[in-house]
Amino acid sequence: MDGIHDMGGMQGFGPVEREENEPVFHAPWERRMHGMYLLTLGTPLFMVDQARYAIERIPPATYLTASYYERWLMGLSTLLLESGIATPAELSGGESARPLDEPVQAIPPEVVPKIVSYSPEPETLQIPAGFRVGDEVLVRNLHCPGHSRVPGYTKGKRGTIELDHGVFYLPDTHAHGQGENRQHCYCVGFASKELWGDAGNAGESTYVDLWEDYLAPA
Repeated sequence: MDGIHDMGGMQGFGPVEREENEPVFHAPWERRMHGMYLLTLGTPLFMVDQARYAIERIPPATYLTASYYERWLMGLSTLLLESGIATPAELSGGESARPLDEPVQAIPPEVVPKIVSYSPEPETLQIPAGFRVGDEVLVRNLHCPGHSRVPGYTKGKRGTIELDHGVFYLPDTHAHGQGENRQHCYCVGFASKELWGDAGNAGESTYVDLWEDYLAPA
């Protein structure tokens, strides 16, 4: 969707500052939030694209003033409420108001690293590719009301297919339960001046992974 979360290429937010030896987590609750979020996504309850869309729907003013893990907390809370897993009272009180149908089994320690380090692998389906390495493409100027993984700063821009990553499901439909819509995902190279105009540096390029539905022949 076209929201404040799509901040790539935006100006006026100042430099990205990081303190020397800054810790990964600034408070104990952030460490716990990180674990809850990743382990929840490692179950059949929610898909990663649903989680991203929940964060994207945070009101802009709240999104800009929230910390990284506060956004994770708000996104996960939205998913729990929308799925009926938790009620507003349970979230605010921190306790379940309903008995569990069966005891919750703790995740074995040896399984946790696999969940945390999970990265999707290309599908083995033999789906014809619409583009080949070296093809010139144009990023479609899509304005999707739901989840999308096409950065706003690439829309309408011309690039070159540098690599075919293989077949993956399309996040746009997967986030909304509209099917996996498997298709090729490509690494597309953009000349710096194509993206940033006169502010771009000659000889520099930016590389973005884009699904086939986002692209059209140039």
